[in-house]
Amino acid sequence: MAKKSTVQEALPVATSVFLFDSLKMDKSLYWDLKIAMKTILPEGFREYTVKLSLNEEPFNMRIEDLQNRLAVIKDQKQLFSAEQKKEMSDIEDQIEEVKDEMKEMLEITPAIEFETVITKIEWKNGDTIFTMNLPAEQVNEFNDNRSKLSTYKIELYRK
Repeated sequence: MAKKSTVQEALPVATSVFLFDSLKMDKSLYWDLKIAMKTILPEGFREYTVKLSLNEEPFNMRIEDLQNRLAVIKDQKQLFSAEQKKEMSDIEDQIEEVKDEMKEMLEITPAIEFETVITKIEWKNGDTIFTMNLPAEQVNEFNDNRSKLSTYKIELYRK
């Protein structure tokens, strides 16, 4: 059974792919998570609700590309009808495969949500690099999914 989201239905302040840098315990025994977010985070807020979840954008881009190819084929008048139908059917099958792949990835990449305080922030080359507190109860869940983080996106919601 999936955990119910604690994020309100509000729009996130920022959504981006990210690079994991480090997870370590600081001197005051708090867990610090350092990441580089591939967007500029506006300055001014320190407290956020964080949601790490599957980045669906690559799947959606592939589906959109296939749908565009399908539209081009439908508009072509040069292909024989049987040949056109086969090519259209192949593309529709590819679209379904991508949707199935995305559904499978959603099942194996659970969302990770927590409330945090950003303790250090810097901006570099269009990225925002920040360190934030990771609640101790989230450390195991984060560590268990560490190998999948390259497929995740981060969403920051203002508290």
